[in-house]
Amino acid sequence: MLTPPLSLAQQLGNLNQVLDIPSPPPLAKPPKLEMYLFEQPWLPVCVLVLVGLIGFFVLRYRAQTKRAALVAGVCLLLAGGWFLLASFVQTSRERSRVATEQLVAAVATGNGATLRRELTTDAKVFHSRAPAAGMGRDEIASFVETSFKPGAQYSVQSWDVEQFQAMQIGDDRLRVQVKVRVIAPAITVPVRAWLRLDFNIQPDKSLQCTGIEAIQIQFDNRTN
Repeated sequence: MLTPPLSLAQQLGNLNQVLDIPSPPPLAKPPKLEMYLFEQPWLPVCVLVLVGLIGFFVLRYRAQTKRAALVAGVCLLLAGGWFLLASFVQTSRERSRVATEQLVAAVATGNGATLRRELTTDAKVFHSRAPAAGMGRDEIASFVETSFKPGAQYSVQSWDVEQFQAMQIGDDRLRVQVKVRVIAPAITVPVRAWLRLDFNIQPDKSLQCTGIEAIQIQFDNRTN
């Protein structure tokens, strides 16, 4: 019996499954006020600058030079102050991104010492080849040191973070979902993975990871 040929949409869908992996349900977005005030100030800063310039030219056209200079000056001062505030304030989401990238880099370079420092003593790591109870901090650090160091079985040539999500799930806890792309030295085909990380916020505002879970790893049927 002849099998009907796949439609173009089906072919593209199959190709996309090979080239990429589906995303898990997204984490909740941060409050817009916090996001625009501290994390992404460019939009309000640009709006203030634009309002100042428009006000300046409109008032100057009406021969109101002093008011034009005042409006432009106030808007530029507000824009500059907003930008400086965002530059000096680092939110917990921003700190979690730095901590996440440090952990990913530690794994990619086989740096067990950094993993031991960034993980809590009771941290657990879950992935498709780990025991059901997970791997402890020292166990995963030793595994990374032997398996991800240059020339080892899982050594990494390059890596980067393609997507990042973070949300606070309590007064002192953060959850992160991150999509990582890695390329091994032996092959040029990128491999992607979605990871979930939980962090504790310490009294000094630093973060320590309490757990890592591999949600999905490309080409690993145990997680797909």
